[in-house]
Amino acid sequence: MAEIIGRLAELNPTAARALARDFEQAFALLAQFPKAGRERPELSGGKRLMFWPADKYMVAYRQEKKQVAILAVLHAARDIPAILGDREEIQ
Repeated sequence: MAEIIGRLAELNPTAARALARDFEQAFALLAQFPKAGRERPELSGGKRLMFWPADKYMVAYRQEKKQVAILAVLHAARDIPAILGDREEIQ
């Protein structure tokens, strides 16, 4: 997320602040309501992940015992299944 915000801030600091707020709101909502997202097998390649939209991005996360683990924040136009499939830390 920091990389996304940093790159955008170089081009448009106002848009970067707005996107950061969108991400923060999404994370706060998921922390309070972890089941708000939904499983998207077509995006996760069979991994048990939940997804939540934030602006033009998808937040991939997993509900753990008493917390939500944000695993990735990816632009929705990218090849999300390929990206998540290449990440060993996402089982």
